[in-house]
Amino acid sequence: MIKKYNNVPLSPVVFSIEYVVSFLYFMIPFKMCLEDFIMEQKTIKIERVVEKQHLASIMKSGSLDVLATPQMIAWMEEAACLCLELEEGKTSVGTLMNVSHDMASPLGATIEIHATLLKQENRKLVFEVQAFQNGKSIGKGQHERFIVDANRFLEKTYAK
Repeated sequence: MIKKYNNVPLSPVVFSIEYVVSFLYFMIPFKMCLEDFIMEQKTIKIERVVEKQHLASIMKSGSLDVLATPQMIAWMEEAACLCLELEEGKTSVGTLMNVSHDMASPLGATIEIHATLLKQENRKLVFEVQAFQNGKSIGKGQHERFIVDANRFLEKTYAK
């Protein structure tokens, strides 16, 4: 079917330009919406104490009574979330965690966790995460999160 404007057939070039203009008309407000989420670079530091429920032997991620890697990762995600100041109704979800757990920590150890927002690409946030015991690095890596509308995210999740 040939597209017409005021009963005059449009060439493919005109149609393409019309399509691009229509696309931009709808995408500009969307892009402006994403710019509302611009985060400033920030570092958060939190401290946690290794308790019995945080041990690899209890979490079933290993057999030893040392800090479980999944617990260290959860603390890193917690610190990253604390870097964010999102508007009402918005939240972030973790999408990637690439870390190394380089040193074991015993029951009772105090762990300091750092998260630094490195960059933002629209709704995607990239963090550097680190964990320390007595000033020595026990784990480090990168973590990514995406900003989402909390209600829409839950609706889509539970509609499956």
